Amino acid sequence: MNHFIGILLSLLFFFATTGRADEYTYLTVSQSEGTTNFEVSQIEKISFDQSDMIVWLSNGSEERLPLAGLSKMFFSKGLQGITQLSASGSKIKVENGLLKVQVDEGEAVFVYNLKGEEILSARHSIAYNLNQLPKGAYIVRVGNESKKLMTR
Repeated sequence: MNHFIGILLSLLFFFATTGRADEYTYLTVSQSEGTTNFEVSQIEKISFDQSDMIVWLSNGSEERLPLAGLSKMFFSKGLQGITQLSASGSKIKVENGLLKVQVDEGEAVFVYNLKGEEILSARHSIAYNLNQLPKGAYIVRVGNESKKLMTR
């Protein structure tokens, strides 16, 4: 039965992607325990076994995602609901190589990589040196505000 589900998901995945994957930036996989984003340029292949979807990445690692909790997956050209950092009216800013986040009492700051892994969290305002982060894209969240951050 699980083998059948894996084959069915593979076929659905194949036929649901009307364009070429390299025309998109991200593959988003939504599961009951959360969402995982993969940069399409980093994906070598995707396979399925009896219980997991396996995403093989160009850095030699693999991500195993349980099929049991899979609710949807899709390609997108950008992360939805997340905007670039801007200077006006935001608690989240970048100045002189520092990520500066001003929070109100009781608010938390979270920084995630595109795999959904928490890189940093704090319950106070921060000034974080961006040179400490590897090159890539990150999501900075404070309350209901989320911003995309790119490091070079």
